[in-house]
Amino acid sequence: MMYGEIVCTIFRIMLFGAMNGLFNLISLWIDYMGYATMHFCQAMIIIFSGGMDAVFLLMAYQNARTKTIIEASTFSQVSFWFIVGFAVIKMIIACGAYSCFKEAHMNEHGHADAFGGGPSRHDDEAYHN
Repeated sequence: MMYGEIVCTIFRIMLFGAMNGLFNLISLWIDYMGYATMHFCQAMIIIFSGGMDAVFLLMAYQNARTKTIIEASTFSQVSFWFIVGFAVIKMIIACGAYSCFKEAHMNEHGHADAFGGGPSRHDDEAYHN
């Protein structure tokens, strides 16, 4: 995922300018944090981020100025649709990560409250041993 996000950042810089690429680096950092923490709440943020990227890119495609930039060459068209496709794939992969991370959290803590608020199965084992 991270390599794809780096490629998207480069494509965004080439298509939309350096500032857009800089803001995509923030998205890269959010993706990294989501997979580094392995927490389902972070994975949910990645799902929303991928969905918003896809929707906003498709909205930008409807703009005449942006459409002329994208349709200027075959490379820019491939770059743009790669970014859109990656946003959708990122959303799908994050959905899978969300379900896995949430299941692991439930197995570990016995509840879905991300801020605590309940005994875990390890607490019960500690008291019985």
